[in-house]
Amino acid sequence: MRGAGRYHATRAGFGFITPDDDGDDLYVPAEESGGALHGDLVAYHLTRSPHGRFRGEATVLSVLERRLHRFTGVVRGSAKRPHLVPDHPRLPSVMRLRGRLGSVSAGDRILCELHDAGSRRPPAAMLVRVLGDADDPRGDFEIVRAEFALPEAFPPAVTAAADAWQLRADLEGRPGRRAFRDDLT
Repeated sequence: MRGAGRYHATRAGFGFITPDDDGDDLYVPAEESGGALHGDLVAYHLTRSPHGRFRGEATVLSVLERRLHRFTGVVRGSAKRPHLVPDHPRLPSVMRLRGRLGSVSAGDRILCELHDAGSRRPPAAMLVRVLGDADDPRGDFEIVRAEFALPEAFPPAVTAAADAWQLRADLEGRPGRRAFRDDLT
């Protein structure tokens, strides 16, 4: 039997598929994930029907739609063979790193895009830009922005509304109020 569903990965490598037809979740062994990543919409083939207290088992045939396009991680390894340790806990624990890597060194937090080779191999991480040192807490914002696909800049109308609110807040100054706008929290 063939079907489509959402793939849910584990850090251990195996995963589960929630079928679109609202059937019970199916177990997917690590070697049968077909390069699928957490949240991807996949086509699958049922290899073992559920029986008793055991789940059905499936093989991923193809990735129909990627959920994740951009993500962050930390560069590890040597200058000659760097690799990426993604920040997202459900991505593979280590990913191949591609792109112009001359400006990257171990310990850098970087922004990446998925680079799909179109095979059943897991995709590689394509360098978009270096965000800074992995231990710098300001990088946390970039992790959140990549995870939720937030824009890099707000639309002009939003910026104007925020500026107007800022002006109003400054004019209404409250006695004893301490502003934390410029503090890293």
